[in-house]
This record gives sequence, structure tokens and C-alpha cells, in this order.
Amino acid sequence: MTMLIFVEPLRDAFKVSYVLYPLGCIGLGYFIGNLLIVGKVNDLYSSIAPEKKYAGYVNDDFGYRSIYKDDIDKYTQSSEILIGRNVDNLKKRKMIRSMERKYKKYILPELLVIAVISILVVII
Repeated sequence: MTMLIFVEPLRDAFKVSYVLYPLGCIGLGYFIGNLLIVGKVNDLYSSIAPEKKYAGYVNDDFGYRSIYKDDIDKYTQSSEILIGRNVDNLKKRKMIRSMERKYKKYILPELLVIAVISILVVII
């Protein structure tokens, strides 16, 4: 998004709309984060998360579609035995916790940088 500041028509659009640049930064960051991180996190959660069960269907704007929800009853009634596909669950839980702690530190500085650059874009 910062590289787009050097394109004259986009810089003018950023100046006119105060929220366009910060929303673009947040949206682009969300998109890139989904591309890079979500697959890794979903892989870590695959053996830890409860199984899904069919919960019916709904008719919404996209037509009829099936809905699945977590089978919490089965999950809470069974013990997690750390053999087979669950052998690495403790390590996966530690990795998830460490990733969450690591990346949570970056949120506030990133938002502050976006705010400062947004102010500079509007001023300049």
C-alpha cells in the first residue's frame, strides 16, 4: 500500500478519503496473513479440534447449504489419548500458544505505523 502512494491518481484518492489508505493496509494485511498463516494454523488445529456433526441446512442469499457444528458432547465425554493421530497434540498446543503470543505483540505497533503513515499521506 505504501508503494501505491507514489502513483499520482491513487495518492490523490488517499488524500480525498481519509479512511481509504488505512482500510487498504488492514485489508491487504488480512489477505496476506490468510495466505501465509491460516493453512499452518488449521493444520495444527486439525487433530485438536472436535469433529463436526451435521446440524441441518439453511436457505440464505447463496441458496440452500448444509451447516455443520462442533460435536461438543462427544468431545467432552471422551478423553484425549495421546496416541495415534493425537501423539503430537501437546506439542501442537504449545506451538499454537507460542505463535499467538509472538504475533499478538505485532498488532499494536502495526496499527500505530498505519495511523502515522495515514496522517502523513493526508498531510503530504
